[in-house]
Amino acid sequence: MSQGIREAAERLLSLNTDDRTGEWYEEYKNIVAVLLKNIDSAAPFGEKLFNAVAGLSYTIAFEAVAFRKNPGSGQPEVFLRRRSVSDPAYPFMWHCPGSV
Repeated sequence: MSQGIREAAERLLSLNTDDRTGEWYEEYKNIVAVLLKNIDSAAPFGEKLFNAVAGLSYTIAFEAVAFRKNPGSGQPEVFLRRRSVSDPAYPFMWHCPGSV
């Protein structure tokens, strides 16, 4: 771990976040910004970091969905897959396959 990251982490842990005046909040945001500069945006974030970052802003999702006409009934069908039982967000739910 680089010295800059270590110092930022130590400052972060030393803040009194129980202080309800909120004076610590600006310093907290500045430290987190320093730490986030070290994240490789081209590499996978992992579940914990992704969920933490995704919860801070609005994300618009565009879905491409595969339809077909059922040859027997003529009714439209959509391709769905069931998520894994161990899926962290929506275990065993149906979804359109793909990723962000």
